[in-house]
Amino acid sequence: LFSSPLCVECPLVLQLDCDLGAANGDVGLQELLQTQILPSWGLVFEALRPSVIQELQDGQVWAWNCRQKHAQALIRTGDELWKIQLLPATWTEPKGSVPERSAGDSQPSRDATVPRSAPPMAVTVEAKGRAVATVLQELLSKAGKLVSDGGILKLQLVFAGLR
Repeated sequence: LFSSPLCVECPLVLQLDCDLGAANGDVGLQELLQTQILPSWGLVFEALRPSVIQELQDGQVWAWNCRQKHAQALIRTGDELWKIQLLPATWTEPKGSVPERSAGDSQPSRDATVPRSAPPMAVTVEAKGRAVATVLQELLSKAGKLVSDGGILKLQLVFAGLR
């Protein structure tokens, strides 16, 4: 196999809303994950590598891909789920925490693309090659009160892929 030196592995971050309002205890949460949340993404993962995308189907990820302007920003088959982060739905980047570009700048500086503040109560779990349902269960159990309050939360899915 030949690999171009121009191909590098880069992270792709996709943010989705996750409605936990219908969950009723641990059993209800498990059922909600399997029957509603995971299928809504439209991702099919490989059997032998359960964190690697085998197929993209109609769903939230497909819709997100349709909104992208550059091919490098698309989630593709072969991309691997690296980690999932859970955020409160009300969190937004504080104003002034990311410097704005001046009118003459053609490219943003690295400082302009890196958030300067961490979201409050963010919970992160790395996939480490595990099945996505297992990673989500660990994430939701770590989240504790954030999840027990129910409602809509934000999930950030971070994929690694060659571009």
